Amino acid sequence: MGDGALRELAAIAADPERWPSLDEDTLLLLVFQQAFYYAHTQDPEAAAALALLYPHVVSRVPESERLELQDRVTMSVEEGNVPVSALLPFLQHESSPVAVALAAVSFATLMPLEDGDEMTGPRTLVRMAAHADDDGARIGLLSGLLQLGDRRVLPLLASVWDVLEPESRSAMAALPSPSKLAFAASVEFWLGALEAGEPAAADALVRLAREAEPPRVLDVLRKFPAHAADDRDEISVLDDVSIAEYGARMAPRLAALGAEHVLVGRLADVRAAWGVGEAR
Repeated sequence: MGDGALRELAAIAADPERWPSLDEDTLLLLVFQQAFYYAHTQDPEAAAALALLYPHVVSRVPESERLELQDRVTMSVEEGNVPVSALLPFLQHESSPVAVALAAVSFATLMPLEDGDEMTGPRTLVRMAAHADDDGARIGLLSGLLQLGDRRVLPLLASVWDVLEPESRSAMAALPSPSKLAFAASVEFWLGALEAGEPAAADALVRLAREAEPPRVLDVLRKFPAHAADDRDEISVLDDVSIAEYGARMAPRLAALGAEHVLVGRLADVRAAWGVGEAR
């Protein structure tokens, strides 16, 4: 694409009055070009344009096509051609929690480290979640962090989870994962929420057990960033047990909740899903 065409796209991106007349393909091309431009330049005017443009795209373009665009941007970041900040429109201005979660996983695993801190990407996502204007984005960011499956992320989530409204917690519990793998980190997060009296946690735990494919629980350690030049595996499996075996590990904690627990009526469903007998 020549300089003249790029300048024209930039002019269109900066002029909201022209957007309603554009077709879907042109709108997606605008986001693609502006995301790359911002990633390379950190130009605040490009960021401001994307903050207006992407919500307009959400209102006009189906989620499936936005996900295709996100895949193209992610592939370019993975190949090392584009900085990871090209994913920011999908993290900050997307309203679909599923799409945000997918972008969050990519961002967390591709962001360069700061001062050698492997949690650089996850910490950045938590800050975004804390300041997100859209509840769908906040839910997606937290869900993406859980979908990493790495226990080291769990301590980072409390500051945002604690301020979520009940309906947002329920929406997060029901959010489908792009992968059917059940991670120990997710189970531990929702088990802790169940112990704290969160109703949505029971639904999440039942879903994790029933939808796991294969029917196992994996404890994993991620390499951050995933494309780091070393011989470590991108995902190291620390433990791999059946649903029933993990249920047996959960049994003492479920039993400790007792008949006086606020969610006692929901515990039977959780026990059944994980193959845990009734507490005696």
